[in-house]
Parts: sequence; C-alpha cells; structure tokens
Amino acid sequence: MKNIKDIIDRSEGESTREQEKILRAAWMVSLLAPLSTGIAQYLGRTTVLLADFLRRSNEFLALLLAWFVFIKVCQAEQEGEEDKANKLERISSSFMSLVMLISGGVVFYSAISQLLSPEPPGWLIPGMLINGGGLLVNGYFWYKNYQLNKKNNTVLMANQWRFYRAKTLMDLVVLTSLLIINFQLLGELSWLSDPVGSIIVAGFMWFSASRIYFVSKK
Repeated sequence: MKNIKDIIDRSEGESTREQEKILRAAWMVSLLAPLSTGIAQYLGRTTVLLADFLRRSNEFLALLLAWFVFIKVCQAEQEGEEDKANKLERISSSFMSLVMLISGGVVFYSAISQLLSPEPPGWLIPGMLINGGGLLVNGYFWYKNYQLNKKNNTVLMANQWRFYRAKTLMDLVVLTSLLIINFQLLGELSWLSDPVGSIIVAGFMWFSASRIYFVSKK
C-alpha cells in the first residue's frame, strides 16, 4: 500500500494517527501467534491448544484486515466518499464476525471429539507460557482500544476493543484449562477441563461474533 503516512497525516487529529498506530501494532504483534501456538499444540496435543492455534490464525487475518480497512476508510473520507467508508467498515465487521463463527465451530467440534475419545496430553508448559503472555498482551490492547474508542467512537474501533476483550477472556480460559490438566487440580476429572474449556471458548466466540455483527448494523 502506497503513501500510508501521507494518508494518515492528512486525516484529522492526533486520534487518527494513534488509532492507526495501535491497529498496526496489533497485527504485527499477532504475526507470530499462529507459529507459536502451532508449536505449543504439537508439543501439548490437547483439544484446547488445537482450538487456540486455529483461533489465533484466523484472528491474525482479521487484525490485518482491520488495519487495511482503516487506511482505506481514511482515504475514502478524505475524498468525500463517506458511503464507501461506511461500507468498508461494515465489510470489516462482517469478516470479523465470520472469523469468530468459523473458529467457534472448529473449537466446538474439537471439544466434542475429545469428550467422545479422550487423548492424554503432552508437554503443556509452552502452551501455558504462551497463553499467559497472550493474556497480558491482549489485555493491554483491550484497554488501549477501549480508550481510543471513547475519544473517537467508530464502528471499527468499537469492534476492536470487543475483539480484544474476547481474546483476553479466551486466553484466561485456555490458561486455566491447561493449569488444571498439568497439575491435576481436579484429580481424576482434570481431563474434562480440556473439552469444557474449549466449549466455553466456542460459546464466547459465537457471542462476540453476534455482538460485533449487530453493532455494525446500527
């Protein structure tokens, strides 16, 4: 994409530059997420880690699209094409909703498979470290996007902070599930935290997807 800096510099206010910066940082930080979670799944061999890998891979694509759409929206607004800008925001919202719906479906299917045919876990420490780090990073982006949306309310930024809220809470669920399995915190029933955690993740993803979709229609 050409002249990104010029597009942003011609946009109104410091808030626009700050929004572009946080959106760019978001997809760049998420760039390694599919690889790291893929390694964690290979080592850990649990349903919840497989779900985490698929979720993060789809989320990276959604974050990259959000940044791209933001640049295009700024460009359209400068050219006086507000209808085009609104259409791009709605397309971005629909894509993010679709990503969450698909990811939720994969997670749910994996959880049911684990319930029917339980498999022993592998090495879970890498998964716990990755999700612990993800919890902190996504929590930070949740806070930053929420503050930016309060300054300059837009559909895109409203979707972003809700998106990161979902990511933060899902990291918490996955981390809790892995801790229970690794340390056998529930005794003989500890293995159930894998499919149960996955089902919780799937449900929250579907809820977030519907929320993002209907907010974009207002």
